[in-house]
Amino acid sequence: MSEKPLVALFGKTNAGKSSLFNALLNQPRAIVSDIAGTTTDAVYKTVELQPVGPVVLADTAGLFDGGALGEARGKKTRRLLETADLGVYVTDASQYDKNEYENIKGMLDKIGLPFLTAFAKKDLCASMQTPQNFFPVSVFDGASVDKLRAAITDSLQKNFAPEPSLIEGLKTDGAVVLVIPVDSGAPAGRLILPQVKFIRDCMDKDVRCHITNEKTLPQALDELPHIAYAVTDSQIFPAADRLVPREIPLVSFSVLTARQKGDFESLCGSAASIGAVKIKGGRVLIAESCTHNRSHEDIGRVKIPMLLERDARAKIEFEFCSGPEFPEDLSPFDLVVHCGGCMISARAFAARQKAADGPGVPFTNYGLAIAYCTGVYERCISSLKKLAE
Repeated sequence: MSEKPLVALFGKTNAGKSSLFNALLNQPRAIVSDIAGTTTDAVYKTVELQPVGPVVLADTAGLFDGGALGEARGKKTRRLLETADLGVYVTDASQYDKNEYENIKGMLDKIGLPFLTAFAKKDLCASMQTPQNFFPVSVFDGASVDKLRAAITDSLQKNFAPEPSLIEGLKTDGAVVLVIPVDSGAPAGRLILPQVKFIRDCMDKDVRCHITNEKTLPQALDELPHIAYAVTDSQIFPAADRLVPREIPLVSFSVLTARQKGDFESLCGSAASIGAVKIKGGRVLIAESCTHNRSHEDIGRVKIPMLLERDARAKIEFEFCSGPEFPEDLSPFDLVVHCGGCMISARAFAARQKAADGPGVPFTNYGLAIAYCTGVYERCISSLKKLAE
């Protein structure tokens, strides 16, 4: 998954999803077979759809399969649809079931997902009348595939709203200082994605940004005549808090990402619940939206658990998940601490946050949790309020 719009092809087993997926890509990416249940896990591939740009297509496992394994695959598909930006319901034209279509429509309306319907394998039943607003398509008819591709593009233009920039609504009446440490978790010679995005946002908005690290930060503060605010990596919040004068607003990349991705007020309130977990103990889920190599300095597996356990009066148990895997039931947990979500869309992040709403589990993100645990929370939140005034 990524911040690119996600388009999910879904429907019954052997409806023609994988063949259509390959046709839309113009390459044999998904395995195609007459054997039911060939696609067991979602297959993702990025395709360029102008003028939208890069789009992630997903070929999913079949819905409504029988047996425990089929139900498990269907559950994965339904969860993926909750994070998608557009669905393409693929139904075999010779097996179209109006009642099934109405059930699908009701399910997607409930989660607010716009969708198109592809009447697949139309070449096998050319005499059948296509319902209004459906797209008859055959992988052997390039024109029909092109028409569906154009409809997907048009729907994304109408329904997909790009995420706001990280500096949206913030004052930029001076230089912005970016405090970026050399992160052992980042690949050599590269910055992590939120830092890259922030720099690009500054370029797009004609905002001057000065990049430094915690060692050269004092010199940067002395050299710059007017600083609008400072943005730091959350992992060095205490050092930045100590070095950046109080009159300069201070926030972090992860906190700005929380503001961009989810219900920020709820994320902030949930950070304050860390105090109760430290006193009473409990189960904490640490969730990451991507997978990467772990190290002894890993922020999710090492640093955040250490901060939560520091001065804790009761035992805290930790569980971890990464990538697309995310628990369906969050009720066993007393707190969820999620990464910034830079690798998933706002819709996907919101779906995870919403999963915690039902059982009433506090859900916050790395940056806010670190700010709370290191005593920088109040300064960070008041800085954001000041910058938005």
